[in-house]
Amino acid sequence: MTIRILSWRADSFTHEADDVRSADNDLLTHAKERMEFRLSQVIAELEAVLETDTGSWDHTFVTLPEFFWNTRWSNVLSEDELMQLGDFYMDHVSDYVNRLIDAFPARSGDPSSAITFLAGTCAILYRDDKESEKTPCHDPVFHAVNWLLCGQNTRSDKSLTMWPKRYVSTIDFFPQVNGHAFPGHISAQLPNGQIIHIGSNSEVSAESVHGIVITDYFTNTYADDKPFSIDICLDYFTQKGVRPAGWEQRVAELRSKQSDIDFLIACGMPAGDPPQNPGGVQFLVRNDGMPGVSQCQAWSFSARGASPVAATNPTANFVRFLL
Repeated sequence: MTIRILSWRADSFTHEADDVRSADNDLLTHAKERMEFRLSQVIAELEAVLETDTGSWDHTFVTLPEFFWNTRWSNVLSEDELMQLGDFYMDHVSDYVNRLIDAFPARSGDPSSAITFLAGTCAILYRDDKESEKTPCHDPVFHAVNWLLCGQNTRSDKSLTMWPKRYVSTIDFFPQVNGHAFPGHISAQLPNGQIIHIGSNSEVSAESVHGIVITDYFTNTYADDKPFSIDICLDYFTQKGVRPAGWEQRVAELRSKQSDIDFLIACGMPAGDPPQNPGGVQFLVRNDGMPGVSQCQAWSFSARGASPVAATNPTANFVRFLL
């Protein structure tokens, strides 16, 4: 079985040089402009790849990095804007992911045209008023939702499946500040100087939408029920095979409890040198948005350990692997 991986290599930490909101530009207008630009860029380059990279594949995965849909946090100036942006992303990210998937319909009777899109993540913060009352000076407390939407171009409806990040990193949102400790939280400062506290863990669980039916699991199969799995940045854990807290709950949220391919969708999370097998998988694929020479990588696992998979660059941003 031959699996083609097309991973998008781009800076999703500070994003494009022109992802700077002008003084006279509304935040939501700017955020929409950034999303439109990225969607059109991915579609254009993916069209180029699919036209020129001919061959017979059993399946193709297209991956985008963590924070792909976000604008720079420095563009968010206040708590009110932070909450407005969260509502905007919750309402619109699925529309953009659906537009991406619908731009590449599978060809009837051609299994090699089937694509699973791991369409990057979007992160938001939502306020917890009860927790805010417990902080010194009643500083606002926020919880993170950082989620990846996945869909396949073989679907007959707008089915999407969602996998959330569980652990919050100190670099995920605004600059961290010291001297404002609140247990179990990361203290950060907004551009206007306001201190906020962000919960270090997220309690969001996986779910899938199939037409009008919503289920409480992540649909993680492809090509006749072959299983895959996803780790989002800090959730990835490989130290001597030790599982992080809550591992069993995460596995329970997968439709298939096994995995052949593990995808590390990240922004600043190395896989290790050499990477350890994260759970009996055959392959590990990393797509990291932190600028650097090793943003997109893949490895195969055997009894001898991990071996890197050769990469090619069919376009400026896409990196291609064959597993």
